[in-house]
Amino acid sequence: IENRIILSAGSGDFFLSKFNLDGSLLTLKSFGGKDYDEPTDLEIDSDKNVYIIGEYTNTAIFENDTLIANYKNTFLAKFSSNDSLLEVHSYNTLNARYCSIAIDNRDDLYLTFMGYPFSTF
Repeated sequence: IENRIILSAGSGDFFLSKFNLDGSLLTLKSFGGKDYDEPTDLEIDSDKNVYIIGEYTNTAIFENDTLIANYKNTFLAKFSSNDSLLEVHSYNTLNARYCSIAIDNRDDLYLTFMGYPFSTF
């Protein structure tokens, strides 16, 4: 993006990028670990905080926080309007897929995922 090179830490990381109205890159961040990591949805609340939900395999690094899974877990990350990581959570949703997030007009979060046999939450 805009001649910037950002390297993956593993077989599939994900990136958060932010652009202004002119299309100029404002932020580019990389997250993940040595295995497959995938964001599946993104929402913005009324304070312009950004929430990203997805799945990661084994480990995922979010700035100074490292999440560890038995195999495949769901993550929920919250970023401030100035793109700083505020918090990140891991949910033991072994074998869960297709995670989604929604935010209502009171800024309550709703999470959904499709669980395979033996999924826990």
